[in-house]
Amino acid sequence: MSSIAYWQDSVRRKNSESANGLEKIFFVVILFLFLVLFGELCFHFVISPRLVVNDITIHVGRSFPLSNSEILSIAGIDSGGSYLAIDPQIVARKLESVPFIAKAAVEKRFPGSLSVSITERIPVASTIAELDGRSVPLFVSADGALFPYPGKESSGMPVLSGIEIPKLSGRMFLPSTLVSFLSDLETVRNTSPELYRLISELKFIKKDGDDYEVLLFPAHRKVRVRIGTSIDEQLLTYIMMVLDVVSQQNMVDKLDEIDFRTGEVVYKIREE
Repeated sequence: MSSIAYWQDSVRRKNSESANGLEKIFFVVILFLFLVLFGELCFHFVISPRLVVNDITIHVGRSFPLSNSEILSIAGIDSGGSYLAIDPQIVARKLESVPFIAKAAVEKRFPGSLSVSITERIPVASTIAELDGRSVPLFVSADGALFPYPGKESSGMPVLSGIEIPKLSGRMFLPSTLVSFLSDLETVRNTSPELYRLISELKFIKKDGDDYEVLLFPAHRKVRVRIGTSIDEQLLTYIMMVLDVVSQQNMVDKLDEIDFRTGEVVYKIREE
């Protein structure tokens, strides 16, 4: 009898110890959740309101047409506004919706600093679009973007013609087939600005499908030059050398066109 009683007492002790363990775990979980909730309340009602944007740095080029206040207005940022409410990606997208802004980078620095870096589009040419019966000057970048640029002068850069301008909207791009040529033009501008300034107009002549060729109109020369689908420093140097030769021989007025599409120069005489 005594051994049976001992065994029953042992079972009761184990059950009691197990219940006590569950109570402790339950208490710890409740305490943890309470502390988390308390921390959340403290953060939202005490700490968060004190985290405001108190230092904004804006990096732009000297000729950028927008003031700091205009940039912040477009970005939807207020000095003294909530630091936590700012999403850098959303702010960057708002800024990049401006046609003459190529890229925007926004960085938050805890506890209240914000850095905004803007890269503007650099035009390689200009063109004219028609809007409600009036001519609207636009600039063209190497990636084919069309954009107005307040206060920007178009003098000194080629005029593009013969291109189809899409309906004027926030972000406009020329057909992708022209981007390669525009990229070549940018290279010429960067490496040989003196040759670049000798180009007055570039007219795109559409052929079958997406194919095209280009008519180049030199500055101060009354003759058009037909080239292929690319342009570089070597070709421009050759073109200007030939133009100098025909000018010295007083042949410019007799020429309608000079064709450089093949290895040999072809002269087309103007019809009387």
